[in-house]
Amino acid sequence: MNANHILSIQRAGNGLIVHENDACQVYETRQHRATAMREMLQRIAAVVVNTMETTKLDVRIEVRDRTTGEEAETSPPSLWLSPDDVEREYNLPQRYLEQLRRDNIGPRYSKPTAKQVRYRRSDVEDWLTNAYQPTQDQPCS
Repeated sequence: MNANHILSIQRAGNGLIVHENDACQVYETRQHRATAMREMLQRIAAVVVNTMETTKLDVRIEVRDRTTGEEAETSPPSLWLSPDDVEREYNLPQRYLEQLRRDNIGPRYSKPTAKQVRYRRSDVEDWLTNAYQPTQDQPCS
């Protein structure tokens, strides 16, 4: 691996494009972006580990607004989500989440206080992945 190993990530219409020196890989972000993001981060981690074995590691992360070119403000995603966060990020209505909790069939959750419910992001994404049912062909009647 050369001394100037460069990774760049761009948002595309339906996903992310990761440029690695002269190669590029497209990661589609369909209904739930967790899988694509996980694959992309695993690829980046592999590059970082390989780079560390052969060269001094110099990591710089820049997030820029595509229209202005100015550095964008970023914050890491929260580990814990409120029902409102789950509704906003995963399009699962709060009333539906209440019903899932009552029926004990939804994603795992925590109750830090009597009136507060929190979901771990990974539990919501795991539950969504396990609840996924592929469409099956059905004969017309």
